[in-house]
Amino acid sequence: MTLPRPPPPARAASDEAWLDAADDIRRRRDLLVAGLRSGDVRSASQAALATCALLERVAAADDWRTAAVLLRRLRRVGGGVVRAAPGALSVGNVLRRALLVVREEYARNLRESTSIKDDAGLQRSLGDVLAARSAPDALADRDDRRDVELEALRDDVLDQLRDLADEVANAREAVAARAPGLVAPGAVVLTAGRSRSVAAFLRRAAPAEVVVVDEDGRAAAALAKALPAAAVTRVTAAAAAAVAGRCRCAVLGCSAALADGGIIAQPGARLVAEACAARRKPVLALCALYKLAPLHHPGAAAARAAVAADLPLAAALPFGALPCDAGADPLAAPAPAVRHPRADAVPPDLVDLLVTNAGVHAPSYAPRLLAEMYAPEDHDLLRAEL
Repeated sequence: MTLPRPPPPARAASDEAWLDAADDIRRRRDLLVAGLRSGDVRSASQAALATCALLERVAAADDWRTAAVLLRRLRRVGGGVVRAAPGALSVGNVLRRALLVVREEYARNLRESTSIKDDAGLQRSLGDVLAARSAPDALADRDDRRDVELEALRDDVLDQLRDLADEVANAREAVAARAPGLVAPGAVVLTAGRSRSVAAFLRRAAPAEVVVVDEDGRAAAALAKALPAAAVTRVTAAAAAAVAGRCRCAVLGCSAALADGGIIAQPGARLVAEACAARRKPVLALCALYKLAPLHHPGAAAARAAVAADLPLAAALPFGALPCDAGADPLAAPAPAVRHPRADAVPPDLVDLLVTNAGVHAPSYAPRLLAEMYAPEDHDLLRAEL
């Protein structure tokens, strides 16, 4: 495999000089990184919306003239956030969408400007027509270099980035709107952990009872508050297999969906999915499209598939420190920190449907969605070259 060449030193220096001069953009980027590291920006939707605002600010600057410059700047700013917080997969997903938007808008504007010039000229001679046909790659070459100045490009890119921000903001309700067609009213539903997407979905589904796999009771309390008309029962992960048989289906929220159709979800989601598979109960994973990442979790089979498809591996699942109360005695030993998983990886064979804001799909359809949303050169943001 040939690694891409690093950018020329002059180009890298000019990009650094631009970012040093852009105080507002640099401040916004640093605030986003600090929020992701501290936990102030906790959910995937918060991270995605903040990234949309940051990238829109980059595109709104009036000192760039070509798509190539804008692509480098988006990569410079967004890539810095991805490096600083690699676990926030929605940041990289929004950046990939923005890069594709710039490429598509540039290609469309270039085609339109070329056709207008051709139509405005006099009728071409036979020699001109033959010469044009003998050089079919001229337009494609300009499209690859993206160095043509197009007057309407900035406004078109900004419009598309605002549409992307609106899509992210409205994704939760768009996913929830599909609930009546998937979950019968009055059903018993199994879920795991706390998820605003699951709460919005179940509010539309109107189940009679929701069984929540929850170790400390906070997720069950929040869901009971969000669903006053439904009975909410809290169980531990060890009891998931016992209650799965009387549930109609399982509904799981996720922080990310991976390229093979698997998901990264709340702790306990894997046990819920396995219990439902043993009882032949369907598992619905709620996944807005901005959560779909072109990554594979580094399991054995997934790693082989990722290497075969030239896709990067996702980072290992994060762990957090759970403090334990050692009592009020000042002479007591320091409180220990217990390491615990902050997420579960659920493989695609345990997920029946991915419920997105654009439709309901089988996990095997995830590669098709990735091909529609991201350019192949942007799959690995830390390695790819513009």
